[in-house]
Amino acid sequence: MNTVLVISIGKSPDPCLASVEQHKAKRVIFFASQETRESVTDIERVLNMRGELVALEKDDEYDFELCYQTARVAIQKALATPEPKRIVVDITGGTKTMTAALALAASDHQLEFAYVISDKQPDGTFKSNSERVRPFANPLHKYHIRELERLQNSFNAGDFRASFQTIQTILERSQGNDYDTAFYEALRELITAFERWDLFNHQQASDLFATAMKMLKPLAAAKTSAWQVWFKEISKLQEVLLELKAAKKQPSMVLMQDLLSNADRRVARGEYDDAVARMYRAVDLYCEILLTEAGVHMNDTFYTLPEAQKHFVHEFRPHQQKSDNTLKLAGIYDVARLAAMLEPQKGGDLLHALERGSLKRILEQRNESILAHGFDPISKESAEKLRRVLLEEFGLSSYPIWTEMPKLI
Repeated sequence: MNTVLVISIGKSPDPCLASVEQHKAKRVIFFASQETRESVTDIERVLNMRGELVALEKDDEYDFELCYQTARVAIQKALATPEPKRIVVDITGGTKTMTAALALAASDHQLEFAYVISDKQPDGTFKSNSERVRPFANPLHKYHIRELERLQNSFNAGDFRASFQTIQTILERSQGNDYDTAFYEALRELITAFERWDLFNHQQASDLFATAMKMLKPLAAAKTSAWQVWFKEISKLQEVLLELKAAKKQPSMVLMQDLLSNADRRVARGEYDDAVARMYRAVDLYCEILLTEAGVHMNDTFYTLPEAQKHFVHEFRPHQQKSDNTLKLAGIYDVARLAAMLEPQKGGDLLHALERGSLKRILEQRNESILAHGFDPISKESAEKLRRVLLEEFGLSSYPIWTEMPKLI
């Protein structure tokens, strides 16, 4: 494999010579200061090869920001090497500022790290020909520090797809660690369950959730107390999923709460058109719940009234009357009108809000939006106003489907 060595250079050429020999580097990128350029020349002469010099300006070797910017240039040169390639970053030489900057610049990438150690003589100087190369793992990758921060942030924002992708990255780096692999595989199963839940696939979500809980239970004890508390809170949501799974295609309060919870997540992410579409469906579902409570049987767009209320069928246009007790209703206004007839208080309030009150203009904006029949996006103000109306005027609440994940590190 084509090995590329990026190495910080000090005044002694010996560590670099040892590193090049150890790694059998075919390409060497020297990260040097103006004072250590001579060492680069000596190294090239001994090795009978020419490397690539990325050098700081005079006196910049103690300026961390400039060292970091220059180190990034060296790393980008290495990354641009055609495949197949192996990149090793050696931080032995140079000032402490240079080595810290090079390590930081390389830490975002899946690279190998190394440094050279030498034996010391009684006078404190390093003994010639005693150099030994020591590899070490990138601690940010070994402990998944940035990935776990991303996982926490994306999960807490309800972005389960991003959480899943982060878990995949972690698993790719957890090879050989049985506990880590088992834990993150279980967490991936849980996040997949939440992703299916977010897409209203309650059957799959429930099955995946149950599997994840069985996998995570024996692993939870090894984690922090905050995570164990989170695990217990998450476990309680299994009951909600079972309710949603049992509801299937029937109108229910738990499904309406799930719709509004889904809408809340989209408002938080700035997806206002998607949020309002879900809230619109929640209003429709609220009508269906009122009708179900009044004894109406629903099958697609057909609404069959109980015998005692079948006279209400004649209040609708003749072509909507499928029989003496069945109507075909497709629009939210007609469904709300029927709800107002059968449930005058709650249904009447809703119909008034739709036709003349608080819901009228907001839902008109939804119909004019790019995801309905128009061209304009829904504003943040409209989405938040609709949520307030549903919450404050009609008492429609959402049920959050997750508890925020604590730090796992």
